[in-house]
Amino acid sequence: MNPYFIFYVILALVLIIGLGIQLVPRTLPDSDEHYIGTNLTRVNKTYCEVYWLGGWDYDSFMGDIRVNDIGVGHPPPNSRIYSGACVNITVEMYDRSAQSYLRVANYTGEV
Repeated sequence: MNPYFIFYVILALVLIIGLGIQLVPRTLPDSDEHYIGTNLTRVNKTYCEVYWLGGWDYDSFMGDIRVNDIGVGHPPPNSRIYSGACVNITVEMYDRSAQSYLRVANYTGEV
């Protein structure tokens, strides 16, 4: 058998397998990954709780979390970072790459 024939058959098989991998629909398992954010829980008309949800790559590029200009440190995901009145709650996080605080959420009394 001609060695070039075997070589071209192998190349054709690699091409077919490569195209097959790209065309087969992928099913990915559920992931806990989500964007950085918070969750406001309204207990009653005047009392609210804010939970830090964390998010994708939170540990590597975020430094500090502030609620109404009061630092709460680097809380773990799904932890309560604020409990109190339901008016004008601002949550910010320190972005190490931008070296400034970025607003994550701003809740007004109309929640």
